[in-house]
Formats: sequence, structure tokens, C-alpha cells
Amino acid sequence: MEDFSQLYEETERLRSASSSSSRRGSASRSTSLILTSGERELSRWGSRLRALAQKSRRWISPLTGDSQLPNSEKERAVMQKLAIEIVELRKMNDEPQAKADALTRVADTLVEAESYEEALSFMDERLKINQELYGIYSEVVAADFQTIGSLSRKIGDAEQAETVLNYAVRIHERLFGASHPTVARTLGRLGQVYCELEKFDKADAVYRRALNIQTDAHGPDHLHVAHALNNLASLLTATGAFDEAEELYRRSVPILKTVHGDSHHHIGITLNNLALTLSLMGKYDEALPIRKRCIEIGEELLGEGHADLAVWLNNLGELLSQQEKHEEAQKVLERAVSLKRTAFAGRAELSLITALNNLAIAYKKLHLQEKAYNTFLEGYEMGCMLLSSESPELREIEENLFSCSPTPEADRKMLEVDRRLKRASTETSILMCEDNDPAEDYLTSMHSPLSRTSTQLPLSSTSRTYSRSRSGIS
Repeated sequence: MEDFSQLYEETERLRSASSSSSRRGSASRSTSLILTSGERELSRWGSRLRALAQKSRRWISPLTGDSQLPNSEKERAVMQKLAIEIVELRKMNDEPQAKADALTRVADTLVEAESYEEALSFMDERLKINQELYGIYSEVVAADFQTIGSLSRKIGDAEQAETVLNYAVRIHERLFGASHPTVARTLGRLGQVYCELEKFDKADAVYRRALNIQTDAHGPDHLHVAHALNNLASLLTATGAFDEAEELYRRSVPILKTVHGDSHHHIGITLNNLALTLSLMGKYDEALPIRKRCIEIGEELLGEGHADLAVWLNNLGELLSQQEKHEEAQKVLERAVSLKRTAFAGRAELSLITALNNLAIAYKKLHLQEKAYNTFLEGYEMGCMLLSSESPELREIEENLFSCSPTPEADRKMLEVDRRLKRASTETSILMCEDNDPAEDYLTSMHSPLSRTSTQLPLSSTSRTYSRSRSGIS
């Protein structure tokens, strides 16, 4: 932690020196030179780290000397790395390229710490430097827009991701031509954003264009073609075009096996998606061996602690329940819940709620009412932490809970009182937040925790605008 103490003490010294020279005013203007340009840079970035400390509990102790240390060795390592990188920025005030590279390292460290909003602010500054160094139409600037698009998605701002990824597409088209594989890869990222925004027609168009570009550039059996096939097939599954989705997945799997062999993480992901499509078509018997093959790949390559293995186990358990194989489903789902509990270390997560819900349904089908009730209750309590009290997902869990309860009417009354108390508490918190910071604007997105597709936690971000005039792209 020595680096943090050094950074904190040095920024305090520089802040004091700056304040002192400012107070002396015009009578001693030359004393402002007490801060070199590099020291002013250090003071600036040191202030940013101090701001981080105020925003997040886990960042406080290294800067303030609080007796509570960060939550893990990983967090301490990330924070130490961040402090060192910020100190290094002091040497780069007059070297724009070196400063841009240093900004990237700081942003990468912040991403590792899951401080995506702060990482975005550093990438914004890198983008400005690179636009001045290389001009608008450069690979470096396009890469910055793609990174900013990825970070915007992480904070739930898909609209901004759409804007900057469109800029990246236009830059790549100008640099390489409209039919270059680089354009196709950027179109793939843009298609994912269109799916998040439910702009499915636009997603379909860019995915098909990307597939055509990759096929023309590499031939029909290339790895990039397999990835493009998977992107389009996922969209088609989401929009109900199951027959075409199945065809595309079945085209993709042999390509992946040719490139990677019979066992690879990407093959497991593709087989999982194919099994989902078959299940939605009611082809349970075809889906079952594919689901089991996913588990074999997960156990062989990923290990018990990997999130995808837990997801695939949950999906297999759900399929077994659909086939009325409830005892087998119970064993698989108990394992899925156990893996998720271990992976999330006691945290409430939407994917864990999904697994609990499926397990409770299996218990209910086996007439294990008490186990079903307790499992539904655990999922409900987590849902209260993550979902709106009026969300249909939480209401569905409630109804399942009541169906297993020995005293359903008493439970209904208790939960209604609890919901009113939570609503009152939330309104009070909102008023307090508005009183403290009326300008703060939150954007929240939520995916269903009970859907068969992946879920995300609600994330907040302040508004960030990448206008045409700012980007310089026509």
C-alpha cells in the first residue's frame, strides 16, 4: 500500500502548494512556478483518484488510512496498479502519444475494478488526444470509438454505444472500403447493440451484411464466418425465426470443430444456443443430447467454478423438467444452484434467481412442498433486492411462493405490507438523493431474470453525448 500513501501525500503537498501560490496573488505571480507542468498533471489525476475514493467504499482506505482494507487481494492489487499508473502520468504532460497510452492503461485498470463510468471519462480524454494526433479518419480513433461503445454498453447506455459504433463503421468504410472484414467485425458489435435496443430490423440487416462480407472475404468455412452465423442465428431465435436459426447454428458447429477440435468453449456456447432453439421449437428429444454435450465440454474445459457451466446445468435441468424428468432435473438444478452460490459468494444475482426458480418448480413437481416453498422464498428475497416491487418477474415468483405456502393468505398480507414499506423507503431515499445531488441523472435497464437468455444487473450512468460536431464525422 506504500504507493497509495506516496500518491496521497504528494497530491496533498501539491494541492497545498497550489493553494498557497494562488492566495499570494499578483504580488508573487512567479511563485506559481513552484508547480511544474508534470506536478500539475499529478495533482489533477490524484484528485480523480480521490474522487473515486469518495464514490466507492472499497477505494477509501488506501487514501484515507481508514482501518478497513479493500475486500480482497485482487482489489488491493488493482488499486495499487491504478495508483502507480496515475503517478506515471506526471511524466507525460508534453508527450501526447505517451499520455494517450497511459490513459488507456488507467482505463483498463478501472475496467478491471468494474468502475466503468470512470473508465469512460479516461477514454474520452484519450479520444480527444488521438483525434488531434491522427485526425478523425484513423484506425486509432475507430478503435477508441469501439472501446467507448463497449464501455457504454456496460453502464447500460446502449444508445450512446449505437452512436459511437456507427462512427467506427463509417471510419472503417472510409479507410478500407465497404466490403472489408474489419467493417464486418464492427458491424457485428453494432448488431449486438441494436438487439439490446430491440431494433431488430436494423440488427438483421447489419448481421446479414457482416455474414456476406466474411463469406466473400474468407470463404464459407472460416472461423469469422462461424461467428457471423452465430450472431445472426441468435437474433433469429430471439425473433422467433427458429427454422433458419437452427440451420445457421448447424452450419456453424462443423466450422468451429474444424478450427478448434471437438471440445472448445465456443463450441459449447454454440451448442447451448442450438439446444435453446430446438427447445423453443418443442424438439426436446433432439435438444437433450446437445445439452448433455455442453455439460461434458464445460466439465472438461471450464471447471466447476465457471459461470457458463452453471448456466448450462440450469438449462439442462429446465429441459429435463419440460420432459417431466423431475428427479433427474432436481439433481442437475441443485448442482447448478450450488455452483452459482459459490461463484457469487452470497451476492444476489439474477441468474441465481433463475436457477432457484427452476429448482423450486422441480421440487413442487415432486411434491416436496417445504423445499419448494423455501427455495421460492430465497429467490423472492433476492428478487426484492434487484427488481422493482411491481415487476412481473417478482410477481411471478410471489405467485409460485403462495402456491406452496401452507398459509397463502397470511403470506399475501405480509408481503403486501412489506412492499408498501419498501416503496416508502425507496421514495424517502429518492428525495434524499435529489436533495444531495439534484443534477444526477440515472439510466436503468433490466432484463428478465426468468428468461432463458442471459441477464444483466440494472446499471446507472450519467448522460454522455457524442454529437456529430464533437466527432467530426459526416
